[in-house]
Amino acid sequence: MRACKLFLLLSLVLGILYPLFITMIGKICLPHQSQGSLLVVQGRIVGSKLIGQTFSSEKYFWSRPSATTYHTLPSFGSNLGPTSHLLQEQVQQRRQRFAKQEVPSDLLFSSASGLDPHITVDAAFFQAPRVAQARGLSLQDIEKIIQEEIKKPFLGPSYVNVLILNLALDRLQDSKQQSPLIGKS
Repeated sequence: MRACKLFLLLSLVLGILYPLFITMIGKICLPHQSQGSLLVVQGRIVGSKLIGQTFSSEKYFWSRPSATTYHTLPSFGSNLGPTSHLLQEQVQQRRQRFAKQEVPSDLLFSSASGLDPHITVDAAFFQAPRVAQARGLSLQDIEKIIQEEIKKPFLGPSYVNVLILNLALDRLQDSKQQSPLIGKS
């Protein structure tokens, strides 16, 4: 009987009260982050700063490949090792997407979570000529936007958030000519 009472008490405290308390603290102290860090353009949610998404159009920077196609519930890596034939096939298919052979590794291999919204600075500059050509903009304009969007964490390498970079491209394009804002293409 004591074990049942303890089980019910711990279930109530750890299963209900504690999660509600932490959720409340998050909503009060970090309201934007606790709601998913959603980005809104002209009243429309276009994505989250925290979760990657697929961009396939030549006029956008492409994200890292995702083992889960950026679905949040089955978040996982591929678990394919360096001797896996399936991994080698996937990397070859991804490499064929690019004309050059020296492709930054984050454009070839998926992230551990499958949700990574960032690419390396090298991967952004690698894609700049393709994006500039597709948009009819100068390479210098594209590289300037990349420079403005580089984040330098206290620890670890610098990175660029792909969605924020693509939104900046749309703002630049919109300021030079009327063009629709970002879509999921």
